[in-house]
Amino acid sequence: MQILIDSVDKTESVLRKSLNVRNRINDRADECRFTIKKKTTTPYRPDLNDEVIITNDGVRIFAGVIITIEEVASAGNIIEYSIVCTDYAHFLQRRLVTERYEDTTASAIINSLISTYTSDGFTTNGVTVSKEITSFSFNGLTISKALEKLAKSLNALWYVDYNKDIHFFYRNSEPAPFQLTDTSGNYIYNSLVIKEDITKLRNSITVRGGTNPSTVSREKVIISQSNEQDIWPVGYKFAIKPVVLVNDVAQVVGVEFLDDDSLFDCMWSYTEKYIRFTTGNIPAVDDEIKTQGKIEIPVIVRTPNNGSIEEYGVFEYQINDETIATNDEAIERAVAELQSYANELHEGQFETYNNGLRSGQILDIVSTERDKAIRVVLQDVRLSSTDPEGNVLRYKVRFATLKTIGVIEFLQNSLMNEEIIEDASETLLNYIQQPEDVVSFSDDGVQEITIRSAPYNWSNDAGTTPNRFIWNFSTWS
Repeated sequence: MQILIDSVDKTESVLRKSLNVRNRINDRADECRFTIKKKTTTPYRPDLNDEVIITNDGVRIFAGVIITIEEVASAGNIIEYSIVCTDYAHFLQRRLVTERYEDTTASAIINSLISTYTSDGFTTNGVTVSKEITSFSFNGLTISKALEKLAKSLNALWYVDYNKDIHFFYRNSEPAPFQLTDTSGNYIYNSLVIKEDITKLRNSITVRGGTNPSTVSREKVIISQSNEQDIWPVGYKFAIKPVVLVNDVAQVVGVEFLDDDSLFDCMWSYTEKYIRFTTGNIPAVDDEIKTQGKIEIPVIVRTPNNGSIEEYGVFEYQINDETIATNDEAIERAVAELQSYANELHEGQFETYNNGLRSGQILDIVSTERDKAIRVVLQDVRLSSTDPEGNVLRYKVRFATLKTIGVIEFLQNSLMNEEIIEDASETLLNYIQQPEDVVSFSDDGVQEITIRSAPYNWSNDAGTTPNRFIWNFSTWS
């Protein structure tokens, strides 16, 4: 084993028994701890931000920087330094990303993040996800949090290796160097523990995103009952400045609190959903006021997994993310959640002396004795030295079929994401997954819809009266 600190070999200064490396999945950076002893007469002292590279048989088992140093005087003239290091993901916490990407790919987004927001020699050779993405946004997230958000939406995993290369890959696509069987001999046999759990099951996912403009223009008609009322509610939250007509005469529309009243006939409030007529332009009694324009429709998608529901019953879950701006983006997020949570969870751990394991890898456990044949994701790999010379390294590995979330974190996320939307125009899109070889669809055209306008006539005839009490899609009979 060799330990380089600031490019200098300090192996002999490190208490090998104190060495402990923890490799964790996704945005949680790897951590390394060790202790250095030196005499007070020795000039060497480790410094914060020193680079640390640890190799075993020429292979890097940790690389990163020193983030904390605790100095203690022990016996006589001996000083002990307790060192805590974090891996190169430390450099992905420095800057915040505020970007929206449209009509691109996951790999292009990652390349853009790394090239734009880092200057520490990171590469993206380990990025294997090139899925096309319609729209994706980051609002003040660190680079690591941005990668985590992107990974969640695509059912992917990511990490930074000890050569500063970004690995971003689909689940079940980066295998461990070996599997566990009853006779493989590559793990300590009685250390293997497996637990089954359905408490985190989610098989009907509702995604509430932001808003997007309606595909057709909406109209509201009001007949004035006063010659003094200047503010009129429009009912809709228009996506852009609406058209306003008084007795079919177009009005000059300004934006409330931004534009000068004297230059406009009326002012539009986006947030309060009203039109305010300016001095000298207030409609008279019986004047017809029309507002027209495309309105904001909240993005709401519900996606069930019918196979899981049939086996376990319905387990509903809701995701609130205002940065999701399209139905396609919401569907991708819901499908990714189902792929992670629609089946029972396996968790457990084992210990091994074999090298090459790291979090995010896929490991197969095949045991006739346990009647198990499962594929798991390595969540946490801890390395420690079992002898004073550091020649024997032992790994303790935790695994799970799905990501885990603690009760505290769940409650915090629920409170932070809770919101109330008061809008009668919400539309819920139900997206049902179907096997490609079972169902096919074709488009035979859409019947044209006629939009009618007031005034309407109350009549029970067979259709001879024009505009017979009809409001868009509703008819009286």
